[in-house]
Amino acid sequence: MKLPLAEKYRGRLEELDALRAQLAGAGKTGESGAAAVVAGRLLEVAGDLVRRSGALGAQAAQVRDVLKGLSSADVKAWADAVDLDELSRRLSRAADQAVEAAIPDSVDAGEAVARFVMQDLFARDRLESALIALDEAGKAGVSGAAAAAAQLRTRLASVDGKARRGVRALTAVNAERRQEAQLLDPAHRSVAWWLLERSGMEDDTLVRSLGGEAVGTLGAAEQRVSDDVKSPRRRRWSEEELLRMDMGLASDTEVAALRTEAASDPELKLVLAALEEGERAIEELTAAPRGTAPSNVVSMPADRPRPRPDRVEERADFRVLIFKARTVQVVVQATNSDRLAAAAVFLPDAPERPLPSESTEQGLSFDLGPSERLAAKRARVTVKLQSGETDSVDLSL
Repeated sequence: MKLPLAEKYRGRLEELDALRAQLAGAGKTGESGAAAVVAGRLLEVAGDLVRRSGALGAQAAQVRDVLKGLSSADVKAWADAVDLDELSRRLSRAADQAVEAAIPDSVDAGEAVARFVMQDLFARDRLESALIALDEAGKAGVSGAAAAAAQLRTRLASVDGKARRGVRALTAVNAERRQEAQLLDPAHRSVAWWLLERSGMEDDTLVRSLGGEAVGTLGAAEQRVSDDVKSPRRRRWSEEELLRMDMGLASDTEVAALRTEAASDPELKLVLAALEEGERAIEELTAAPRGTAPSNVVSMPADRPRPRPDRVEERADFRVLIFKARTVQVVVQATNSDRLAAAAVFLPDAPERPLPSESTEQGLSFDLGPSERLAAKRARVTVKLQSGETDSVDLSL
């Protein structure tokens, strides 16, 4: 099981005591090479603790007490063996591999490459810990420690300068870099460019963006969710809303919303047309004076011949008859009486408001108005069938 980062570094306290014993043993054998290796490891562990004292609760005095066991010969032997050329190669490799981690062949491959990148970055981090430990050793009185640290930092400047030019590639492992950087004390975090520089979340997609992907490109699953959220939604009307409108209880906002929805919903447009036609019929009935004699109603004689339409538009379930005289009349006629449910006619002057209609022997008749006012205009006839389907006919008048 992978330990949390803090737990991993907390084990350095026990490791520090073990390395002190190893260093003493290597000194007794007189093997300078072995002593240099142990000295280097002790410097790295001590520096890890000093640089993360806040997260780990390490005491500088405890660390310095262990570092007192270093000799100037151990420090010199270790410093002379530091291979900065190898470190430069590892930092360069980390930048190259980080690009592969940003655009991997699979999730597992991406995670594996990210681990390799971090291992190379840890080489630079361990050297930083060793340099900090040398500073502490110098404070503890170890001869040559401060001079060795200064000399290494001078040589390291050119390595860092070259490696930092590729820091944009390291943004591909920003999640891992941030976890490590958060454990460092603020003063040490600010100089750890290999962990901190361009590690903000705003830089996480930088490599993919430079590779041609759009900034903020989402994964396939996230993109599907985003598309669903952003997709336009039609506001489906309810029977309760229509009832409120029919009874005059709907607010102006509700009525406006229904009319807006009707612009893209032929079925709702027909429903609203039927409601308005019903309102007009009620007004005509209630407005007629009482006692009006049937003789006041002008009717067409039964023996009068029916006028012939000027044009006929045929559909499978209905036809539209256009009559032109002083006024223009449109008649919607069912070819199959059990298929036609409703019809409405709209003029471009009021595309959302249906024209009044009346039932005649020929079919549902609409009066469009004087012919001279309709020249070169168009009308739309919308028909709803019993099946729920709708059909439209555009007429040039």
